[in-house]
Amino acid sequence: MPKLAETLRKVASEGADYIYKGAWGQKFVKMANKQGYRVSMQDMEEYEPKWDKPVRFTYRGHEIIGSPPPDTGGLVVGYNLNILENFDLKSLGHYAKSPETLEIMARAFGRVRDETRWAIKDPLNFYIPSELWLLKDYGKMCAQFVQNTMVISNVNLAPSKKDKALPQKTLNPQFPLLDEENDAYLGSNHNVIVDAQGNWISLLHTLHGGAPGIFIDGVRALGSGARAYTLGPGRRLVLPITSIMIVKDGKPWLAMGTPGSPPQPVTEVLVNILDFKMSPKEAAEAPRFWTFRGDERSVDIESRITKELREAMASRGIKLKDLGAYNWHTGSMQIIWRDEKTGKLHGVTDPRRLGYAAGY
Repeated sequence: MPKLAETLRKVASEGADYIYKGAWGQKFVKMANKQGYRVSMQDMEEYEPKWDKPVRFTYRGHEIIGSPPPDTGGLVVGYNLNILENFDLKSLGHYAKSPETLEIMARAFGRVRDETRWAIKDPLNFYIPSELWLLKDYGKMCAQFVQNTMVISNVNLAPSKKDKALPQKTLNPQFPLLDEENDAYLGSNHNVIVDAQGNWISLLHTLHGGAPGIFIDGVRALGSGARAYTLGPGRRLVLPITSIMIVKDGKPWLAMGTPGSPPQPVTEVLVNILDFKMSPKEAAEAPRFWTFRGDERSVDIESRITKELREAMASRGIKLKDLGAYNWHTGSMQIIWRDEKTGKLHGVTDPRRLGYAAGY
């Protein structure tokens, strides 16, 4: 790809100005205007990146940093974990085997999703109850709510054998399993990078920007039809981007992220690492699930679970929908971590989707 290589060389030598003020930006404006898009060199030259403070929270003594609003992911993961911290998940067993753990996580995720769905917006325009959701006392109260909405232990809500049960159809992994507001996330990629100087980066490159159909010097300006909550200059999109880092002794220990709609899958991988002491590779490969999508009280879960778990969840009145053994819509985790004893860096990519881990 010689044109892309030349573009990258220009960016390396001239910096971001090559894209925003230089030859590439001029080509972009000219081609975009030709196709009817309203963009000028003044727009390009006046663009300034905003430096925001990340979301910070703790989970079982681990300091975790997440991407801040208008990204939803950092707050949603922090709120998820703030509730789950009040349960001894390790003693209950892994969610792929334990109905108690799966129900707790499903109900916690459901509450967090419903409470944050329309409340995380652009902080330049709206108040966001970030501190409230991350308060330990609030997490404890929400955990009590979760506990008091679970099934009574001696009640069996599974359909009677006399009842004609509806067939459980395996969901086709060729079709997207995304929320209605997240239907444009196909084709994103997440990059996790640590350089020789010790800089750590967790970055999602997604489709929202540019102008559809324009391809300049090896760079595709994908564009998107997504809209901000409010109209006007400087408005920012609200996206479920979930860049996460775990810090130990003031230094990054692990960085991760995924394309798609990441907050629930990322929470599951963190639980696998921090509660069940899995290696990042094992944590990424473990079965994942979606909670209460839409209005139906069901869990969409990868099929690598036990028969006993299926039967136990049915007795609890929670339907399980089969996603197949590995479903790439549950995320494609990219993870780098540092060996605390040797300082050596390790990387792993998710088996569900195209990815690549390399060291130089």
